[in-house]
Amino acid sequence: MSRVAQLDSQELSKGIHHLLWTEFEANLQPNKHKEELKFLIQTLVFYFGSKYCNRSHSTTTYASTLSGVNFKCRKRTLYLITILASYFHSKISHLVFNSNSNLAIKLYTFLAHIYIKLDLLNSIDFLLSSYFNRSTFLSPLHRLLGASSTVDNKNPKDFYQNTVYAGIEFQNRQLLWNAILELFNVALLNNARWFINRPTSIQNRQTKTNNISCPLCGEFPVNPYLMTCCDGIYCYICSVTALEWSNCLQCHKSNNLTAKPLY
Repeated sequence: MSRVAQLDSQELSKGIHHLLWTEFEANLQPNKHKEELKFLIQTLVFYFGSKYCNRSHSTTTYASTLSGVNFKCRKRTLYLITILASYFHSKISHLVFNSNSNLAIKLYTFLAHIYIKLDLLNSIDFLLSSYFNRSTFLSPLHRLLGASSTVDNKNPKDFYQNTVYAGIEFQNRQLLWNAILELFNVALLNNARWFINRPTSIQNRQTKTNNISCPLCGEFPVNPYLMTCCDGIYCYICSVTALEWSNCLQCHKSNNLTAKPLY
């Protein structure tokens, strides 16, 4: 159970970062310095979501708190492992492959293969550590900097409740973010008097959505989502229901259904 909780914590952190960056990129559409902006968002999430406990000498993030996981290291060490290392890896990769230097590419590939092998060995040790009562490390970098991870609560019942709570919290924040975007669009963009000459895309979108209704509930789509199979516009909740049923009520397609936010 403790190994699953630690892996869940890692995936939840990645999911939060991916969700925030996706929403940021979709709404602001930055054309330059994307890596730096992504790094800034991840840094802010880590800064406001992590906490160091002096009593246990451990650090927890927002995702690890929901899973009951803590890391035996300082905040700056965990920040270096989870945020800064990823940013530096991305910058070095782009620098190497844009340099057109065969020597640099070969060296980078050689080091990458070594890290992959170390990561495989670390994963095996991670799975077997419960049998030998050893410290667990999520990656070779965690092991190198001594950032072991532990689970406070090993009660299966409490673990299940914490896992469910983590999933619900993640979904609630996604719904809240979507509701904020809906409010911003309806209350400000569509009704703002200071928009004298609105962009053509907004005018076309408003014309398109004025005479539509959700195929499932028949009402005007709230927090509209677009079915990619036929461009049918659903409410967010109705789109989730249609995906669960694997049936689009507008075109009656049932295979490979996907939906995306209308704006």
